[in-house]
Amino acid sequence: MLLGVVSPSHTTISCSDPLIHREIRKETVPISLLFTLSFIVPFFKMLIVEWVVPPASSPTPSKTPLRAGLRRARRYLGDLFVGGLFMYFTTDLIKTVVGEARPNFWALCQPNLTEHQCGQMYTKVTWEDCTNPYNLRHWRLAETMKSFPSGHASISVFSSIFIMAYTHKRLWRTVPCLVSPWLQLLWVVWTIVCCQSRVWDNKHFWWDVMAGAVIGALFAFLTLHYLSNWFEREEEEEEGDTALMSRRKDATSPSPSPSSSSYIQEEEEEEGDNLSRFSGTSIKRLIGGVGGGVGGGAGGAGGGRGGGVIEKELCDVRSAS
Repeated sequence: MLLGVVSPSHTTISCSDPLIHREIRKETVPISLLFTLSFIVPFFKMLIVEWVVPPASSPTPSKTPLRAGLRRARRYLGDLFVGGLFMYFTTDLIKTVVGEARPNFWALCQPNLTEHQCGQMYTKVTWEDCTNPYNLRHWRLAETMKSFPSGHASISVFSSIFIMAYTHKRLWRTVPCLVSPWLQLLWVVWTIVCCQSRVWDNKHFWWDVMAGAVIGALFAFLTLHYLSNWFEREEEEEEGDTALMSRRKDATSPSPSPSSSSYIQEEEEEEGDNLSRFSGTSIKRLIGGVGGGVGGGAGGAGGGRGGGVIEKELCDVRSAS
């Protein structure tokens, strides 16, 4: 069901389709293990890393390294949880809209269909058509019609990419060179086992797992970019605080007196800049005057007066420079 509220309206199957007649198998990765390895373990890992490998700038005196690491780990766990919630909602929405039967659908549902319905190429089945031989609850019957995409694959890929990016950022240059790749490899192995187990356990088809992995990877990169800022947020905040304190210190420092040599030198530089701007403006005005003199050359005496003005302006510019 869509977040436990909306269930798929129906699924379309073929009675002779061997893909939905597979046996029931016990889950290799139950939902409790998936949640633990996707959220609980990453939180404690980030807590330990933030405690053992703190940022370059030391924490404030009022906070111990453990307390500061706990604060940062909770922040990143919040990003992981919020991004995972949006990803789960999207995955479950697609599951509800598509309504694909799982590989073990027939064994769990055993729909009550007539020979006429089974004689058709495809027929629609709802959860109410199930004879429910295992006395499953309504939401469990609805889950048999939500194979595409795989939720386990999307969650495991999402959390693994998130924690691998965190490991690379925090440990790549602070620990021996082989520690970070080996830790990342552990998450890769976990993701592969989790995704492959959905096919082994007859819970999903291979294309369900691939689609779930793509969704998980997409939301992982969106979370890293827009929520966690690739784990650069705290360094930027610390640099911003340092810059703010520096500006405040500069503002409270006494301004130089006009009699000081540096102040006089700055005034001279400003006068030089004003002189350069004046010269440039004068040259532009002279060019405009030349154009006006040429345009009014037919006036005779007016042209002569324009030439005298130009010579005067050139003399002013030369004396100013």
